[in-house]
Amino acid sequence: MKIVKKFTNPDRKQFMFSVDYQFELLKYLIHSKKSLIYINRLKASYFSLIDHAIIAEVLFKVAKKYKKIPGEVILIDEMGKLLNTKEYVNTVTKEDIPNLKDLIKKLYASELQDEDILESSILKFIAFIELTALNEVSDFTDVDSYESYLNRISSIVKNIKVQQENTKPLTMIADTSTRQLKRKMDPDVCPTPYKQWNRLTNGGGYPKGSIVVFLDKAKAKKTFNLINVARGYLAMKKVVLYIDTENGKYQIMDRMVQSTLNKTKMDLISGDFDKLERRHMRKYKRLKSEFIVQRIIPLHDDANTIEKIIDDLFVEFGLIVNVLVVDYAGKMASISKDKEDFDRISNVYIDLENLAIKKNLDIIISAHHLTREGSKFKETRYEENHIAGSIAIIRNVQVVLGLNSTKEEDENGIQRWEIVVQRDGVPKGRVVFNVDLPRQRMKELTKEAREKYDETMGVYLNELINKAYNSFEDDSKKNSKPKQVNPVADKDKYQKRGGDI
Repeated sequence: MKIVKKFTNPDRKQFMFSVDYQFELLKYLIHSKKSLIYINRLKASYFSLIDHAIIAEVLFKVAKKYKKIPGEVILIDEMGKLLNTKEYVNTVTKEDIPNLKDLIKKLYASELQDEDILESSILKFIAFIELTALNEVSDFTDVDSYESYLNRISSIVKNIKVQQENTKPLTMIADTSTRQLKRKMDPDVCPTPYKQWNRLTNGGGYPKGSIVVFLDKAKAKKTFNLINVARGYLAMKKVVLYIDTENGKYQIMDRMVQSTLNKTKMDLISGDFDKLERRHMRKYKRLKSEFIVQRIIPLHDDANTIEKIIDDLFVEFGLIVNVLVVDYAGKMASISKDKEDFDRISNVYIDLENLAIKKNLDIIISAHHLTREGSKFKETRYEENHIAGSIAIIRNVQVVLGLNSTKEEDENGIQRWEIVVQRDGVPKGRVVFNVDLPRQRMKELTKEAREKYDETMGVYLNELINKAYNSFEDDSKKNSKPKQVNPVADKDKYQKRGGDI
């Protein structure tokens, strides 16, 4: 690795991010109680010396897995395992290992100084490394690349700003002017593509970084709904990354093209609409929106994999992802590599929540399966306990929407979303669409059509849902065990105090 040398700037100030600074940074990460906040933002490759980079890689790996900083013995043991891998076996010699161990001992033995100064400089260090890497790969003779270059710089600076905001406390009185200005200039609410949906929220959309989950049984219309929501965000000039775990990149892309062109699969295969497709894609290009599909390995790849995809899109194409669609999160691995489904799924959603903050995403959208009991409520409305695998995901999501429909609705091409649980909005409500499955197309009902729907089908559905819910309550009471009363040890004493035996 290239070593960063000390140098002085025109003002004769010492270069802050020297090798000595990086050693102190490692000390901060080992000793500070706040280090876990920054570990997810740092990368081992940011460190100039290979010794520092190796220690950083081991430290980050263990900290992300166990959610805590390891002790000296564990770190040395994990380093030994790392050095036996193919990547390092020919890089680090046996003579280097004692030096690495001595360096680790020195990091743990020496006291941390200037903790506040180091903490305030970490994000600047990250920005310096990322901007330096950007300048090294940029071709400044290519005038056409200037806009992309400026967008990348803007993204780096914006991400650092977001990280700084997230690490600082917010005060109600002292920060009044700041909060008012932020509400006007950069509101925290991100509208959805659908008016009906926005009306069900408290602020006309969801807070930035929210997670939305669609709930339905296996092999239903979850992917169909995810594709159409993604198309809605494309029309809002957003860059959408679609992570696929079970369908295939080309299948997802074909279905998106069908949806945008309003054509069947046979129409696409015929080639008769190729010219229309090119014209349509030029329209999206003018909007500066983009739809990217990437396949990941189920139960193997995690949120770190998605983060790398997002970073690669930025480096290679200058694309800043706004909306992340995961089809679907329940099949991902957690960063902590949990084996049990309950812990794995719960931690996957925590990992995605952290990813949304780190990459400044507008929203993350996914889908999840139902329990067998929940599938009985397809025509009415699902409940929280119908979530399969890990009901704990509701702690980390903004809203869960059930994909419901009666037989009559299916026959008439109607798709209904029913709120299962929602934080920042009404507890119950629905969004209704016209659907065309052969064309992979879903369109929100007009205001007039929705009013007519509510006057007829809506009234019937509300009665059906209330009846199903009351029946569910009755079954719960029948199956519940009578409350056990603890025995009284001293009956005479209890009666004297007014107790009723």
